[in-house]
Amino acid sequence: MEELARRFRRGAEQRGGLRYSPELRQLAVEYATQASAQGASRWEIAESLGLSEATLVRWQQGIRVAGPGALHEVVVVERAPASAPVLVLPSGVRVEGLSVPDLVMVLEALG
Repeated sequence: MEELARRFRRGAEQRGGLRYSPELRQLAVEYATQASAQGASRWEIAESLGLSEATLVRWQQGIRVAGPGALHEVVVVERAPASAPVLVLPSGVRVEGLSVPDLVMVLEALG
């Protein structure tokens, strides 16, 4: 198990650029799986690899964070025209049922 950690740290020192290769990520996940089975906490595992806990968790879950230029699916649906104004924020939050002055107050409060 410690050999996996040593191989990861050695590879991390020798990597070019900011990103870790898929092979290094896989080493980290393998080490984390074995260390976790022996009772190590995520924090201890991340610390031993020189990673943040959030990075380790993301690698374990296989979640790829969308970077600049990432594409997102857009679904267009037909709807009946709204009788009242609707505010849709870039985060996807939708505010309905308020008057225009109330929507302006919401936008001003959000900055």
